[in-house]
Amino acid sequence: MLEIEKNINTHGYEYFTIETDDGKFQISFENNLDLYWRPLTDGCILDLPTTQTYYITKENYELYQIFYKLYKRITMGNPFDGVSELNYNNQIYYTLSPYNPQKLVENNKICWYSDDFIYENASLLTIEFTDDEFVITFQKSKLPYDDGLLMTYSIRFRNSGSRYHPFNIPFMQMYNELKEYNYEYHQISIEELLYEPKKRTLTKKIN
Repeated sequence: MLEIEKNINTHGYEYFTIETDDGKFQISFENNLDLYWRPLTDGCILDLPTTQTYYITKENYELYQIFYKLYKRITMGNPFDGVSELNYNNQIYYTLSPYNPQKLVENNKICWYSDDFIYENASLLTIEFTDDEFVITFQKSKLPYDDGLLMTYSIRFRNSGSRYHPFNIPFMQMYNELKEYNYEYHQISIEELLYEPKKRTLTKKIN
């Protein structure tokens, strides 16, 4: 199963719920004008696994293509995707700031530490492309609070002041493409007809 649903939040912005065989996650634009990705989980976060993982496959080829464009814009170092002629070379791209020691892309794996927290404690989103599918993993934050009230899987993409600027832009481009997705009519592509679901064993790291 790979489905997407669009709704409107209380501030009038669209948000998207992506349902996979491994559960659901949400992409939303909030009233602070920033973008968020978050898994939808049940139970106390202290009792949940350190990571939540989802797979984007060719089962829904149109959605798969939206993720593919996001991945390419970032891993190819082209955050403006033709909107600007500005070209970020690898040195600038991989060493964005002395205050951000973690590279955004390592070995073709996107590692986005949430803009909500300092790097050392931030929740983490990773996006990998392997065997013709995207592996989306959320790792919960590491906050020094015993009660865990501020612990979260949620990932914030600031549109002003992001540690990864200008690579917040491709995520907003993707959000806008999701807004254009045809939710009333999904045309089956040849890629979907040829797609065969993989059998996999998921292992999640436990606290």
